[in-house]
Amino acid sequence: MRILQKLNLLDEILGVNNPGTHFTVFNNDFTPLIEFRSPSVEGLPQLTLCIARSKLHDILNKNVPSSITVHWNRGITSAEELEDGKVLVTLMDGHQEKCDLLIHELRFAGPISIVARTRPLNKPSPPLDTTWGGVLADNGHFLFIAPTDQTSAFWSVSYLSETPCEPKHVGTMSEAKIEQVLLGAEQRLRPFGEPIPTLFKETLHSSIAVKQRQRHGAHQESWFSDFYR
Repeated sequence: MRILQKLNLLDEILGVNNPGTHFTVFNNDFTPLIEFRSPSVEGLPQLTLCIARSKLHDILNKNVPSSITVHWNRGITSAEELEDGKVLVTLMDGHQEKCDLLIHELRFAGPISIVARTRPLNKPSPPLDTTWGGVLADNGHFLFIAPTDQTSAFWSVSYLSETPCEPKHVGTMSEAKIEQVLLGAEQRLRPFGEPIPTLFKETLHSSIAVKQRQRHGAHQESWFSDFYR
């Protein structure tokens, strides 16, 4: 938050910030178990925020100084580890660049996620009017919910699988396939109380996607997640 403030971006980002000021771990009935609240800091209106990555990306990209050029969709043709520990990367256009860390391989990590967002609602369903967060159910499934704007919400349910699945991106599934995915999601969402039944009922079919979580194969292991876009 302090960095965003120093970049003169904080006010713009807070202008599209979603409801809620902290992350919460819930019980199945959405009574809070743990609330991650940060103490106030002088000069900052708040210390946490909930914003869709697409909105954050647009703001950051729009405010890149004119002296800096961002290149998209430039593939890597080769990478060489140097004696000083850095990596020399060669891009498709022949350009070379040294970097400190190259994440070069994704491996299936086990969890598969069904993700979706809702149609616009009359108002945010509690507790999404004040917070966002997740639930780890007795059956091992993990649920994440968050507002995507002032009236819509995002939900995802994740479960372990011994084998990878074929990812299904938004807009690539037939209505029959979407119904099949929703049937599986409904079964996994049964342990959860409100607002899940409401959010599921108001799910926007065109937003359904199936993702598999990946682990980076690099010098150090790290987890890759994009629950919230």
